[in-house]
Amino acid sequence: MPDLIIIRGLPGTGKSAGKEYARAKGLAWIDHDSLVYDFNQKEKPGEKDLEAAWKNLLSVAFNYMQLGRGMVVAGVLAKRSAKDPLDVKSLGVMGVSKGYVVKKVLFTADEKARGKRITCTRKEPATLTKGLTATEGEKTVDTTKLTPAQTMVALKKAISGK
Repeated sequence: MPDLIIIRGLPGTGKSAGKEYARAKGLAWIDHDSLVYDFNQKEKPGEKDLEAAWKNLLSVAFNYMQLGRGMVVAGVLAKRSAKDPLDVKSLGVMGVSKGYVVKKVLFTADEKARGKRITCTRKEPATLTKGLTATEGEKTVDTTKLTPAQTMVALKKAISGK
């Protein structure tokens, strides 16, 4: 059964380790934050932009599932407003319905560490800056004191369950 690996985290927590993991394992890489910001070319996407980004993510994931291809989906993956249609649980349900093994990882780091690592200039809404809370079945990895190489090792452990 193919894997659907969902990696959530605020900017600067090390989600890019997921991209390297996907590349090494031959998995598709879907970056929700790119769909929200890069596709929209806006620092502050509107409600319709958020809706389009979520629908695009589901569409891309569904198309890869039709091929039976494993994938890593990463991003903040949290509602940016009350009307944001994003629902990570529905992505997992879709994966299970298509025969995927769903693995969820939440990357966290303290604000100081994130500030040193952030490579993007976009700002997340203030409601997200306090951090994200783990959902059911989601493994949490605190990357505050980890190097990129250590973050990759921690990601592999979280995904394998060891």
